[in-house]
Amino acid sequence: CKPMYVGQIPIPDRRDDQEITPLVQALLARKAAGGEVADLEAAIDGAVCRLFGVGAGEIGMVEGK
Repeated sequence: CKPMYVGQIPIPDRRDDQEITPLVQALLARKAAGGEVADLEAAIDGAVCRLFGVGAGEIGMVEGK
């Protein structure tokens, strides 16, 4: 991998993940208890997309819509 390409990867600031951490912790707790986690997975997906600035069009392409 060439350094010029690696430099183009957006790396969010560590402070920006404050929304994601509690969602992941809740997902892990619910999963350990045998609960359904689809809603938390969707919330995490949305938070990650916002963190990286992924737009609706790009999300649709990834999800095959």
